[in-house]
Amino acid sequence: LTSAGEMLGLSRFAVKARIEKLFRNHVILGSTIVVNPFLVGLKRTVFFELKTNPHEPWLAGLLGEMRSCDIINGITGEYSLLGRFRIISDEHFGRILKRIDDAMSRSFFKKYHVVNVIHTFKESGVSFEKEAETLRLDNIDLEILKILLNQTKYVKTPRPLSTTQISRLLRNLGIKISQPAVFKRLMRLESRGVILRYTIMVDPAKLGIKTKLIVRIKVHPASYDQVARNFLASMNEITDLYRTG
Repeated sequence: LTSAGEMLGLSRFAVKARIEKLFRNHVILGSTIVVNPFLVGLKRTVFFELKTNPHEPWLAGLLGEMRSCDIINGITGEYSLLGRFRIISDEHFGRILKRIDDAMSRSFFKKYHVVNVIHTFKESGVSFEKEAETLRLDNIDLEILKILLNQTKYVKTPRPLSTTQISRLLRNLGIKISQPAVFKRLMRLESRGVILRYTIMVDPAKLGIKTKLIVRIKVHPASYDQVARNFLASMNEITDLYRTG
């Protein structure tokens, strides 16, 4: 709050009041974090493009029920439903594929595409500057990350969860851990690049952002990294950037 106040020329209390007002008006939806997906046991990112029509809302509902699908977009074009899936193993991907196959066999068009991500350059507005280093996470680390990613389930406030609150939530899950131990784990997750940023979820429409574009760019194979890192990743308008195959 102090840093934001200095940037805006407002007092700490004025910034706090404005944040609370934005939360009450559902502009700010809650707090969350940005993580490096490859350091939390997620081996692959895959997009499914489904050909559907407005009379099949159950397909979007199905994707919403699948825990591995973390983003769903309705788009224009031949394939009007796009879902992003996080894959932990080949067996996991096989189970997802079977469920999609079963669903599409009951749809009108019975047609979909699978788009594999070869390299992730940027997600949620954060650029991945270097390759991820191997890091062993235990069950407590993973539970802490789950809680921080889904804070709106636990608190109805724009403020992020405190380490004391996280400790209490973990104890409710049967994990006995003190507040100082939670703090040490968070410091480790931050320093090792697992937690990339603490941020908020907002309603884009209330910020005047009326259109979201998913753009495919054909680039010469020898220029992928140069175009992605030196040009596209630096654009604030681009929140997520992948090389696909």
